[in-house]
Order: sequence, then structure tokens, then C-alpha cells
Amino acid sequence: MLSVGENQLFGSVPSQLGLLTRLETLSLRSNSFTGEMPSELGDIKQLKSLDFSGNGLNGTIPSRLGDLAQLQDLDLSDNLLSGSLPVSLLKNLQSLSYPDVSNNLLSGNIPPEIGNLKKLSDLYLGINQFTGSIPAELAGRATNFYVF
Repeated sequence: MLSVGENQLFGSVPSQLGLLTRLETLSLRSNSFTGEMPSELGDIKQLKSLDFSGNGLNGTIPSRLGDLAQLQDLDLSDNLLSGSLPVSLLKNLQSLSYPDVSNNLLSGNIPPEIGNLKKLSDLYLGINQFTGSIPAELAGRATNFYVF
């Protein structure tokens, strides 16, 4: 576990975190990190929980996060992330039960591949710029679904 949340850390998220290949929990929440999330995070294959909420991260969500097959909890809320939800993230993360990407600048349609998340219990998409309809594939998947 590496948890440095609720400090006054700043700068970019180091790509060297990808070298911590046996890490199961990574939390950098509630700091002042900026810049883009490094794609090397996709190398932490045993990661089960990733929390980067409450920072100033921008750019897109790296599609390589879809390589984290054991990921259960993903909290990227309260940042400045933009672009669409990566389809790879939704197709490959069969263990993901708690994705929170609320309060960002994400846009586009909510991908129907979100229905591939077999263990989905809570889904937080609110306070973004999503358009279109809610995918029918979500029916029966999420116990709690927040788009407000």
C-alpha cells in the first residue's frame, strides 16, 4: 500500500510509480498534483484500489488503466480530466465495482461497454459533460448510479 493522501504534495504524478508492480493500493487523494496521469500506471498489475481524487489532474484517462485486471475501486473524482471514458477501461476491468469519475470535464456518450463491468455496484458519473442517453446495458448492473 502507498497512501499519501491529504497532504500538500504537488507537481506531476511520477511515471516511476509504474515500477511498483506488486502494489495493491495507491492513494494520492486530496493533494495538489497536476498534469496528466502517467500511462505507466497500467504496469501495476496487482493494483486493486486507485484513488487520485481531489487533485488538479488534467488530460485524458489513460487507456492503459484497462490493463489493471484486478482493479476493484477507481476514484478519479474532483479533477480536471477531459475526453471520453476509455472503452478499454470498461471492457477489461471485470473486477471493477466502484468507479467514480464525477466532477471532471469528461464528455461524449456514456459507452455501452460499461455493461461489461460484471461486479459494478456504484457508478459515479455526475458533474461532467456527458451527452446522449444512458446505455441500456447498465440495466441490472449498478446498484447505485449517479449522473447528477
